[in-house]
Amino acid sequence: MNTGGERHAAELRRRYEQLVGRVANPARLTGGEIGAGSGFSGDETELRVALGFPDTYEIGIANQAMQILYHEAGRTPGVTVERVYLPWVDVIAELRAEGLPLVTLESWTPVRQAHLLGLTLQHELNFSNVLELLDLAEVPLRAAERGEGDPLVLGGGPAMANFLPLTAFFDAFVVGDGELIFPDVLAAEREARSRGASRRDRRDSLARIPGVYVPGISRKVIRRVVSDLALADYPEQCLVPLTAGVHDRAWVEVMRGCTRGCRYCQAGMWYRPVRERPAPMVISMAAGAARATGHEEVSLASLSTTDYSALAPVIAALEKEEPDLRVNLPSLRVDSAAVRLAHVTSERGSSVTLAPEAGSQRMRDVINKNVSEADIVDAVGQAFSLGYTTIKLYFMIGLPEERDEDVEAIVDLVRRLQALGREHLGPRVGRLQVHVSVTNFIPKPFTPFQWAGMAAPEVLKQRQELLRRGLRGKGLKLSLHDIPGSYLEAALARGGEEIAGVIEGAWRRGARFDSWTEQFDMRAWEDAFTAAPEAHVAAAKPASRSGWGEAGSSSAAREASAQARATRALERNETLPWDLIEGAVDRGFLWAEWQRALRAETTADCRGGECGACGACGAGVEMVVGTRAMAPAAATEVPTPQSAAPAASRDGTLATWYSLSFAVDGRARFLGHLDSAEVLRRAVRRAGGRLALSAGLRPKPLLGLALPRAVGVSSRGDLAEFALAEQPGSDFTDRLSAALPEGFRLLELTRAGERPRLAARVEGADYLVGLAQLTDPEAARLREAAERYSTMESIPIERIREKGKRQVDVREYADQPVVQEHEDRRLLSFSVRVTPWGTARPEEVVRALQELAGLQLEISFMERVRIQLREDS
Repeated sequence: MNTGGERHAAELRRRYEQLVGRVANPARLTGGEIGAGSGFSGDETELRVALGFPDTYEIGIANQAMQILYHEAGRTPGVTVERVYLPWVDVIAELRAEGLPLVTLESWTPVRQAHLLGLTLQHELNFSNVLELLDLAEVPLRAAERGEGDPLVLGGGPAMANFLPLTAFFDAFVVGDGELIFPDVLAAEREARSRGASRRDRRDSLARIPGVYVPGISRKVIRRVVSDLALADYPEQCLVPLTAGVHDRAWVEVMRGCTRGCRYCQAGMWYRPVRERPAPMVISMAAGAARATGHEEVSLASLSTTDYSALAPVIAALEKEEPDLRVNLPSLRVDSAAVRLAHVTSERGSSVTLAPEAGSQRMRDVINKNVSEADIVDAVGQAFSLGYTTIKLYFMIGLPEERDEDVEAIVDLVRRLQALGREHLGPRVGRLQVHVSVTNFIPKPFTPFQWAGMAAPEVLKQRQELLRRGLRGKGLKLSLHDIPGSYLEAALARGGEEIAGVIEGAWRRGARFDSWTEQFDMRAWEDAFTAAPEAHVAAAKPASRSGWGEAGSSSAAREASAQARATRALERNETLPWDLIEGAVDRGFLWAEWQRALRAETTADCRGGECGACGACGAGVEMVVGTRAMAPAAATEVPTPQSAAPAASRDGTLATWYSLSFAVDGRARFLGHLDSAEVLRRAVRRAGGRLALSAGLRPKPLLGLALPRAVGVSSRGDLAEFALAEQPGSDFTDRLSAALPEGFRLLELTRAGERPRLAARVEGADYLVGLAQLTDPEAARLREAAERYSTMESIPIERIREKGKRQVDVREYADQPVVQEHEDRRLLSFSVRVTPWGTARPEEVVRALQELAGLQLEISFMERVRIQLREDS
């Protein structure tokens, strides 16, 4: 990079850092997580890959697929990789106001400087976010408008079951298992870059890769899948978020695919066949991931984890090898054995989640749930007998063939289960809670129900009202999904290339974060459908069955709208946008299942019975289940939870206490108090330390910080204390130092004879604040204001918090600031008292001085120099 370019990059990073200091939860923008790479090196020969997730950091950091691809790219010679998530609306507003482009997380490089931008799409309501991300990155929205200097935009993820609505915006799509196809993409891109290939040549190269579809070049695409999970590359060191994500745990994928055959479930059909990972590998990976990340919980992930044939022995082995590790099961079968397994892994939990999906047996047969009411009652009864007090139930309404009495059956079933809880819980019945979440059926590609139309709005409203009337009262909580948003999801899911104009039109009208209730704007979408002539195509065919899909026969169906497209039933011989995808479940199988649904006939799970000829197996890919996954000489019974350790060993009285002094600088200074404490807990565990636990019903790791540090403030010597349940070894200090993430630096670790109780001994803190660009006259005014500060009895400052505003008397807590000269900068130094009733923040002291001086002070840095401790008598 030339000198001018370096200055421009440095200025961009300076302005971006200022922005980060102004927004809520800035840790989402800092990078530097455990497991993160160094990012782009500046080597002009490298292939720069940006992996993007068109939703918030909290959701994206927990996405397994993106972590696998990040690992794959990071280990490929000649490739450097960074990440980008779509920032929240406050950051978006700041970026647009400042004229700043969206940057990558690792090096804060403009996304548009990547050669390849890969976006993982989870669902249809991310589509408008794709355009928001591209626009913020200053990458032309439409592929046809991009030039040689723009990145190729590659799409992948679960939404690839129908990518046609997005073809105008992407250069290529990956269809199938990304870890199988992505290395081929990287190799093709590296080769093309080495020979200086044009954009057109690069797209031609991608089109030759099986599993890649290039709009305008490809006619068909074959879905490629990993045949054996034992051979699939998998990162032990996954990315560990620095601020809370939606799932703060390590994870191991124990199985891919599901053959239960629920006829509404796209994932269950799309990810076939079932391929189990061998149990010894799962045990090794789970233990290794926990040690590498410092997480205290590991998720055994799959679409239906309690169907994993080696689950019981895996849990037993992990309980023996990693007794402090909690195991999370993200998806449970509706049966009592699954509930017992869940209890083994989280015996202190108070809630269990089950998904009966339908209230009547007839509807459960229509959707092929293969669960009886006796199964549901046994599972919930088992949960109550194990001490659970909260039951979370998931249902769906608006299903094909549904009648009012089927919805009334949901009410009856929930009431029966609530009564069951009253019988089991006895004196704890006051804690009984039944949470019922009800979604609207949405037809999705590659499912037997792809031909069905959604229920008409008046039908859905009526059935939601049946639930509202029937599920009222103490201990019941009902959540219903938005009807217009469901119509939009269906319209996008079954749309073709003609929907591109609607997506762009809605985005230009303000649509973004459509899966977030507080951001969803249906008006933008309605106007976009009306304004896009091509969206009228195929919107007028009538539906054919009473009770659902009726809107198709009305005049409203002939209008271009999400509702019209969602409620229209499709014909058997109708060409579907996703017909160009080969290698997935067979269309004939799906149609046969659709006909069986109309007759309320069930189909058995092929894992343990006859092959259903769905078409997912073949061409070297077969189901991998059963004895191959079992751990040698492992118990097959559901393990019994070990008894809890005595409280005395958990409350710190038998533990060894340590005091830790550490510095915080760089981007790490933007971490909040709770995030910093969690970073230290994970570092202790990564270093091999076993944190002692507090006493009580819900024990917590014994680690605390002496004094919260304001976001954006660096520190020369923060203090923490923690207790270890056992001796960590002589090299623990070195291991702990190495386990800290970027921006944290261990200064001193000392063993304490008893609990240090640092927080109770804090008296105050010393701060140093740097001020930018003050003239000599302004500096004189600042010194005068500092003198006046000391003579004033009260200096009230307004403190703004999420819960409102309040007045803080800064003079009560902070002594007179001292103005210092240091080279070409002015520095402020001052001390702040910490009292039981409050304290002042360093930026509040600066604001007080600013008002007294009548100046606009620009802070260049804030640093906590020392925490003042009271010596014990």
